[in-house]
Amino acid sequence: MIYLDHNATRSIAPKVLEAMLPYLTTEWGNPSSSYKFGAKLKGAIEAAREQIAELIGADGREVLFTSCATESNNAAIHAALKANPDNLDDRALVGCDQVCYLAAGQAKNAMKFELYKDMVLTRDLPTERLKRGDIVKLVEHHPGRSDQEDGYSAEVFNALGDSIAVITVPESSLAPLREDEVCCVRPLVAA
Repeated sequence: MIYLDHNATRSIAPKVLEAMLPYLTTEWGNPSSSYKFGAKLKGAIEAAREQIAELIGADGREVLFTSCATESNNAAIHAALKANPDNLDDRALVGCDQVCYLAAGQAKNAMKFELYKDMVLTRDLPTERLKRGDIVKLVEHHPGRSDQEDGYSAEVFNALGDSIAVITVPESSLAPLREDEVCCVRPLVAA
């Protein structure tokens, strides 16, 4: 068989598999957690970030890991929109797939809140065990259909700063976190 759709997916290169195997089997976990095991994983990620930065002549702080090409494209598009919102046109989107192209247009025209910002919940979300005033970080915009309001995927953190959930929140349930506002994150309790 000859596989010709490498744009969508491909097998892992043997050297990559060898390097990643420990993190796919015995060394897995949450690198954002505060315990020793998590710190070890965070160190491995930061080492990889520095290796990549050195290969491309960048600073490690400029290397962003994402889970897929669409997420990477969207991050680049949102950064371009933030840097110069009036001058992003279709020429900037030539290399993007259809999903990214549509997302960019929606982001440019309809997104009320900036991604990767802390936001405050303006009402209780009992099904998520969250209360008005809890802090979340927006990670993705979901344009609503004509009969629905827009929403966002929002990351929830516990009191230690560990990411513990990603939820979908309607736009009307969010407000920007004011600079003078003190962040208070409650630990979630099991139901």
